[in-house]
Parts: sequence; C-alpha cells; structure tokens
Amino acid sequence: MLVEDVISSIKVGKVTNSLAMLSTNPHPMAKDFLTQFDKFYIWLDVDNPQVIRQGLKLLKILGNMGETKLIKTPKDPKYYTTDEIKSILYGT
Repeated sequence: MLVEDVISSIKVGKVTNSLAMLSTNPHPMAKDFLTQFDKFYIWLDVDNPQVIRQGLKLLKILGNMGETKLIKTPKDPKYYTTDEIKSILYGT
C-alpha cells in the first residue's frame, strides 16, 4: 500500500504492508521495496485534483509491475480506525 504521509502509513501498516511516499511521488529507493510485491494499492489524500492525477499516474507506472488499485475515500487514511481500514481494503 502506498500512502502519502507517515501517520497514514502507520495506521494502514497495522493492516497491511505500507510505504509513506512523503509526497505524491515515491522516493527512488521505494522501487527496491516495491519489487517484493505483485499487488499495489494506492491510497492518497483526496485534498486536491493534483493528488488525484498523480494517483492515476502511479497506477499506470505500477500497473507494469503487477495488479493495482486506487483507493478513494472522503478522508485521508490516517483518519480511519484499524477496523475501518480493514473494511475499506478487504470488505470485512
């Protein structure tokens, strides 16, 4: 799971592997981490259209490495409880 900030990464990290990009662009070292996986969820803050565009761009890039999915919610991941995150990601 790629998220934008550290707090979101900690919250989502309770449910699944998570990487904070610290912006809408992943750090170059993130590629080494990402090569371990074949499914990628991207859950970025929905605070502006630029972030949404970057999320779609990431989907395209990561689509070459495996299955991708963009998670869209009204709030940032950091504002959800662990149970809510599980429900959003896995439908439980």
